[in-house]
Formats: sequence, structure tokens, C-alpha cells
Amino acid sequence: MLKMLYVILAGVLVWTSLAAAQNAIPPSRVAQFLPPVVDRVAPAAAETQGPPAYCNPCLFYGGDFDIKNPNADTFANENILPGGTPIIAQIYSPFKIPKGQTWIVTGLFINSIAYPTALDPAATPWEIRKAIPLKGGSGGKLVASGTANATMTPTGRSLNGVLEYTILVLLDSPVTLKPGKYWENVTPQCTDGGNSQCTAQGFTGFLESDMETKRGFNVNGYGPAEPWRDSFWNAPDFGLTWANVYQVHLQRGMPGGDAFSAGVIGTVQ
Repeated sequence: MLKMLYVILAGVLVWTSLAAAQNAIPPSRVAQFLPPVVDRVAPAAAETQGPPAYCNPCLFYGGDFDIKNPNADTFANENILPGGTPIIAQIYSPFKIPKGQTWIVTGLFINSIAYPTALDPAATPWEIRKAIPLKGGSGGKLVASGTANATMTPTGRSLNGVLEYTILVLLDSPVTLKPGKYWENVTPQCTDGGNSQCTAQGFTGFLESDMETKRGFNVNGYGPAEPWRDSFWNAPDFGLTWANVYQVHLQRGMPGGDAFSAGVIGTVQ
């Protein structure tokens, strides 16, 4: 009888341990504190079907948002007032300047699914950075930044009935860049508290388009191929500090964030 009691107690303890393990909260895996498993080598050259007309003269275009791909996604990149509360989120997508070239950059642009149909104000911040660490956590070195009036033009694509727009800034002064890897950001704004499009959308308003296409064959990409899975998301309001975008989604069990629909305007010196 005593031996049988021990067996029963042992079985209860094992079952309890298994149940506790199943209900335990797994250790935190915050993306910006983990070395992301990314391929820092650029994929094969993008298809050269010609850049979009607005990228003129075009140095680089990552490629179109592929709405036919079930993994296609969008990510908040904005300064907006949902519910009257400021939300700032920024996507930094990479581009590479080949050895032996010097780029004179005169403009930057992104493609974004947008609920607002106009920028308010038109004044739009932009940045170019370099040396963002592999593990993220900081923004590397700021190379150039400014604010310029942007244009917002429909691309002809949409997602779930919401239009995609090209948000393009022409720089007040050209920026000279030597060979290497850089990251660009253009942050559309809708901060007019009297504009219902700036306040009524709830969670977000401007969503930068990513590219879920076959690796190395970005739709209508132009120039040096965009480095894959090497974009960063600086969004303190979402608890993200220079986090690798692909890793953020991977750890949430979702696809997306491999590369973004963005580009650089200018000439080769």
C-alpha cells in the first residue's frame, strides 16, 4: 500500500511539473538585444526593368510592394496623432553604394500604404545614417538630415482598399556619399489636431511597404540590390529601439520586414 502511494504521489508531481512547464511564460527575447540572424551580403542584382518615373535621376530603388504575395506586409513609419496622442515610428532601410562610386544624393522617397490622403504638414523629416550595429540598439552615425516639403502621389497599388502613395522629398542641398552601406528614412507627418485624418485612424496612419518577393528579384528594383533583412525600426512608442524589423516579426511568428520599397535620387560623380 505504501509503495502504491509513493507511485501515485510521484505521478502527481510529474503531472504538476509538466503542467507548470506548459503554462510558464518563456524568457523575454527582445529583438534589439539579440544579434539578428541576418544575411549581411546583398542578394543578386535586382531586376532592371527600369525605375519608376518619379525616381529621376535614379540611383537606387528597392522595388515595388508585391500585393499578390500573401506574406507582403506594412510597418508603421510616421509622426501622427491617433486619438490625439502623438505616435512616432521610423523605418530605416538600407542601400549600398558600390566600390569606385560616389553618389550625389538629391532626393529620397518611400512607398507607404496611407490612411491620410495628404501630408499635414507637408514639411517632412528625412535622415541618412551609417554604421547601425548588427544587433541594433542604436542608430549608428547620423550622416545627414533635414526637413523638406514632400510630395504624396498615388502609386496605383492598394492593400485592402487603402491606397499606396510615394512620399518623396527633394533635399535642400545635395549630400555626397562615398562607397559603403547606408540607411535612409523619410517620416511622413499628419500632426494637425484639427484634421480628422490625423486623429481618427486609431493605431496608425502611414505604413511603409515591404517587399516579400523572391530573394534577389525585387519587382522593378533598380540599381544595387537592397541588403536583405537589414532594416531597422526605431519606435519607442511600440517598445522598439533600433530593432531589426525582420527579427521583430520573426519572433512574433509572422513574416515580413525583409526589405522595403524605398529609393534614392541623384547622380554618380
